[in-house]
Amino acid sequence: MRRITFLKFKNGSPNNAILEMRPECNICQTFPKERKFSSGKEFDVYFHQVSDLKLAGKILSIKGPSWLNHDSSHIGAAAFFKCSGCGSVWDFAAPEKEFGGFWVRIV
Repeated sequence: MRRITFLKFKNGSPNNAILEMRPECNICQTFPKERKFSSGKEFDVYFHQVSDLKLAGKILSIKGPSWLNHDSSHIGAAAFFKCSGCGSVWDFAAPEKEFGGFWVRIV
């Protein structure tokens, strides 16, 4: 275990540490990289990539996890997807006003 991962466990961030330790499956490796969007154009590119993954059956739309609480800065619409290979869950948030949106793995 890397030191930074150990410190996340020790300092109360086990979810982030677990995500780092859990390897991506072959399907997840084809997904766009996690990121916060800096522009509407960047979101549009990701939107098309995620749509293509959904059409190919690599990800499935799901309801958001009941335990997930977005912070107060998250005001955009969110969609959740599950990898058809390993079951990892991804959060795709649209930009809204000053909130830029993001694509991030949460489980």
